[in-house]
Amino acid sequence: MGIRVLPPDINKSVARFAPEGDAIRLGLGAIKNVGRDAIEALVSEREREGDFKSFGDFLRRMCDTAVNKKMIESLVRSSACDAFGITRSKMIAVIEPFTNSVLSAKRKTMKGQVSFFELTTDESFARPDEPDYPNVPEIPLLERLAMEKEMTGLYVTGHPLSSYQTALRVLPLVSSDELRQDDVNDNEAEDIDGGRERGLLDIRDRDRLIMAGLVTSRRDLYTKRNERMAFVGLEDDGGVWEVVVFPKTYESYHHLLDDHGVLIVAGTVDLREEEPKLLAEVISPLTSDMRELPEEFNKAGFTERHSRGKGRGNSRSNDRNGNAHLQNRRERPLHHRSDARVNEPSEMREDVDANGFAPKQIVFRLSRRSSSAELSAFRSAVQYFSGDVPVRIFEEDSGSLLPAEDDLRVEWTHETSMLLMERFGAENFGLI
Repeated sequence: MGIRVLPPDINKSVARFAPEGDAIRLGLGAIKNVGRDAIEALVSEREREGDFKSFGDFLRRMCDTAVNKKMIESLVRSSACDAFGITRSKMIAVIEPFTNSVLSAKRKTMKGQVSFFELTTDESFARPDEPDYPNVPEIPLLERLAMEKEMTGLYVTGHPLSSYQTALRVLPLVSSDELRQDDVNDNEAEDIDGGRERGLLDIRDRDRLIMAGLVTSRRDLYTKRNERMAFVGLEDDGGVWEVVVFPKTYESYHHLLDDHGVLIVAGTVDLREEEPKLLAEVISPLTSDMRELPEEFNKAGFTERHSRGKGRGNSRSNDRNGNAHLQNRRERPLHHRSDARVNEPSEMREDVDANGFAPKQIVFRLSRRSSSAELSAFRSAVQYFSGDVPVRIFEEDSGSLLPAEDDLRVEWTHETSMLLMERFGAENFGLI
């Protein structure tokens, strides 16, 4: 059973991940743009003067410290200020004017330019409550969750696809985990003609698939014929994959490709490169109450989540030297999340530590005393025990959590966890 990760909170978080009851509280050091000096100033102020009572109280006490406006906005965007009960859009809107007002009043006071009467009537000093928040709409949920991932690398207050889980389960869809599954053999692979509903898929180049996910990126470009097309990143619970939208399909569906949209896509899979791509033919918005495929999918001949295509019928594999080639069964090296191995019984999963906990992510603290040689040794050790569990590095010196890297994934078993912790110090590992 996994450990809950609590969102960052300026009244509860410290620099690093810290235990809180039966959960772990995300550290302020994991938030993008928030440096070590700012974190030390915030925690020191909180310990000395008590918790921040409101967002206005936080701005008054911290705006003249190492915590600058950009850092404050990053804290808001990460969800660290949600406990104040003010929408993020309103908090972001008042950071600039309210902190400018407070700083201006402080400068006047220091220069002796403000009389006692002016000081007591100056709004920035006299008001004990919040700033005047503008009447602006709240940022949509999917955008708020995207903010969190941008700031921390994680969805911390929810997942964008949570409300779509029933639709994702009921509809005939291939997941990104299934798209990247490895070591499929004839006995395990789904028999398309036999009609088994679920099982390990023997996906081959040019097979026809139906998938669904959240739009996380979009890159438009022009072909040599001056026609527009797009490369779109889609994300589901298993990771991110790429959808290629050629000009003809783009012309029909470009209006659906906006960031944070949730789409269902049918097309042909391309396995000729290292990472699989879905060449889109039909695209539709996915709704939480959808229980059947849209009619246009049926008209285009997409009625099953996976059907054999008209291509070469080969799957790509890598040989022992890492060279890509095509063969009749796929043994693809994993480069994305595969927390949920397809149809694998829990007793067969090996990525568990000495306590039987199967982490979704490992955080390794690189202390101030660590040398570049130590970091190199750690990377080599992780790559030696290469597996499925992502490893991220927290730089204590800069107070930042480095982005995930494709080649930093470890097989987190009882044996490997003991060896790594013995070599690099158990106190430097955090399990999520």
